[in-house]
Amino acid sequence: MGEASIQRLDLESLLSENRVHLLTAPPGGGKTIFALQFLLNGVLKDERAAYFITNESLLSLSTGSKAFGWPLEEFQKKDMLIVYYTPFSRLWRNFEYSPKNFEQVVQAIKVTLESERKPVKRIAIDSLDGLLPLSIPTEARIDFYRRLIEVLEENSKYTCLLTASPMLGEFLAHYVHAFFEIKIARTGGNIRRTLVVRKIRWSESGLERQSFTLTLVPGVGFVLQRE
Repeated sequence: MGEASIQRLDLESLLSENRVHLLTAPPGGGKTIFALQFLLNGVLKDERAAYFITNESLLSLSTGSKAFGWPLEEFQKKDMLIVYYTPFSRLWRNFEYSPKNFEQVVQAIKVTLESERKPVKRIAIDSLDGLLPLSIPTEARIDFYRRLIEVLEENSKYTCLLTASPMLGEFLAHYVHAFFEIKIARTGGNIRRTLVVRKIRWSESGLERQSFTLTLVPGVGFVLQRE
């Protein structure tokens, strides 16, 4: 295939301002890189960003992002990127693990965002699975996530990316504006990633159900190439 026939797509063209997007991928699929790329793209456009991490320590995030070529500390010092470490053990430390407390926890996340001195525009939660312990029944977990999505969208002032495991994502796909899925195939020591656009509400872009090969470029993130 000649270079002129390769069709590349910017990650930003998949996003809708002030809406909630869901990304699913198996372990090692690239959820964290995708989420950081989403946030840093916003920061470079002067959109202040908040990153909620649930399954990775702050030290691991700092070390990994720096090795990848993303010096997150620089953006944090400029107060353009806020990182919140929110595993369920910390998020729920003042509440009993019970559906009756779901609303208080969701509102606590909302208050955290609204209490920032300067407004936040982009939000990533990576991943949703880590916000609740596995002991919570599935139906109750879905109710919690659905309410969280409602709160993030109700004022139409945040552009959000939520990451999740493939199983959880299937339950939540109905409640978000857009749903993306990363599929991976391993051949020998190589990993091939494909991004599938599963859903974009009210889209006239023609991107729904399209697939893109993801090429990982250090310091840049994912480059999307139409299959």
